[in-house]
Amino acid sequence: MKKKKILLVTLALMMLTGCGSSDGKKEDSSSSGSTGSTGSSGSSETPGGSTESGESSGKYAGMSAEEITARLTLEQKASQMVLPAIQFTSTSGMEDNCYGGVLSKVQTLNAEDWRETVDEYQEAALGSEAGIPIIYGQDDVHGVNYCLDTVIFPHNIGLGAANDPELTYQAGLITAD
Repeated sequence: MKKKKILLVTLALMMLTGCGSSDGKKEDSSSSGSTGSTGSSGSSETPGGSTESGESSGKYAGMSAEEITARLTLEQKASQMVLPAIQFTSTSGMEDNCYGGVLSKVQTLNAEDWRETVDEYQEAALGSEAGIPIIYGQDDVHGVNYCLDTVIFPHNIGLGAANDPELTYQAGLITAD
C-alpha cells in the first residue's frame, strides 16, 4: 500500500513539474556531488550535510530551490511533500523516507519535551539522504492544545462573534507566542 501511495504522489509530481516531458532533459546524478566525503578539516560529513562535530557544512548554501530539487531523486521529491502524523512515523522513518515534515504529537508535553521532540525529528531529517530540514506542523489556530499550562481561546467563530478585532488580534499574538 505504501508503494502505491508513493507511486501516486510521484506520478502527480511528475505531471505538475513536467518530469515526464520529452524535452530531452534528464536529471544528472553526476552533478549531485558526493556525500560522506571528508573535508579538509578531517571531520567526516554526514549525508545531511553536518559534520561529526555538529557544525553545518552548508550542503545547500548559496543554492536556489531549483538547484536543490535538481539534486533530489524523484522519490525524495515526492517524500518531501509528505507530512505524516507523528504517531505513524518515527525518527528512523523520517531519516529513511526523507519526509518534508511531521504533524505534531497528541499527548501533553512541557516546553523542554517539545524542544527535545522537535530537535530529534529535525536531526533525523538532516541525517537523511536528502538532508533537508523538516517543517514541524502543529494545529494551533486558537491555542496550543497539547502543551501544559497554556491558554486555549474560543474557536475563531466565537472570537468573531465577540466583535472585537483587537481582542482577536491579541489572541492570535498569544497563540503564536
